Amino acid sequence: MFAAVFGLIFLAVWFYLSITSSVEAADESPLARTASGGESVMFEHRQISILTRSGASYEFQVELAIKPAQQRRGLMFRKRLDAGHGMLFDYSPSRRITMWMKNTPISLDMLFANEQGRVVHIASHTVPYSQKLIPAPVPVRYVLEVPAGTVDTLGLGIGDYLQFR
Repeated sequence: MFAAVFGLIFLAVWFYLSITSSVEAADESPLARTASGGESVMFEHRQISILTRSGASYEFQVELAIKPAQQRRGLMFRKRLDAGHGMLFDYSPSRRITMWMKNTPISLDMLFANEQGRVVHIASHTVPYSQKLIPAPVPVRYVLEVPAGTVDTLGLGIGDYLQFR
């Protein structure tokens, strides 16, 4: 009798977990990302511009990583990031920031910016899944992650500005 009851409970739990995990895996909404451990992380969207030293301006649709859970999750597990899109980390107040690519299957360009939005450091063509630390050499407030190659394609560099709307 005990074995039969235990078996039914086991099957019910297994069935429940198999249904909920497949539903979570099917969710591709950029607003809801399920972190490992089942934590749901939501990201707001915002449009920002990068104003280059030469006067060119480029628009980006970004997800905001402001809360610690959002910053821990970042772009982990994303299989793609379209041109003109990215993630903006806001580490207010400015501080020494170190990023990494753990659980991130796509290469990124990272633009590190100070309190005024001025780009002070760039890490381009980061290595997917790498746990090597990517530090900013000075305190920064913002890190903008965009698809790898964006910096080269648009001619972005140190001294450019992130402009918020």
